[in-house]
Formats: sequence, C-alpha cells, structure tokens
Amino acid sequence: MSELERNLENLKGGAEILDTLREEFAQWLEEANEEGQREAYENVLGHVDALVREYATRCRELEAALHAQRG
Repeated sequence: MSELERNLENLKGGAEILDTLREEFAQWLEEANEEGQREAYENVLGHVDALVREYATRCRELEAALHAQRG
C-alpha cells in the first residue's frame, strides 16, 4: 500500500468517525431543553460539519492524486 493509499484510508476512517459524531450531536441537539445547551450543540455541530466537509475535500484530492499516479 502506497503512502497516498494509506493517507486516503486514514482520512476515510476519520471521516466515518466525524460522521458518527455529527449524528450524535444532532440527536443531542434535538433533545436539548435549555437554550444554552442548544446553542452549544449548534456550535459544536457546525464545527463538526466543517470538519466533515474538509475531510471530504481532502479525500477527493487524494483520490485524484492516486488516479493520476496510476495513469
């Protein structure tokens, strides 16, 4: 397995974990009763969503690099 392939697998694993966290925080947000709790969960969820998008971008970039490397 090449370094690019290893990096891609690591990113995909991280993206899966972030997606699980996003689902959990979204559930907690739905269950939050106090405005302060809701605001905190919205902030955390927004940050996790940004990380999910960043990981997706990096995965696409590595997939393109792998495709180019393989010719």
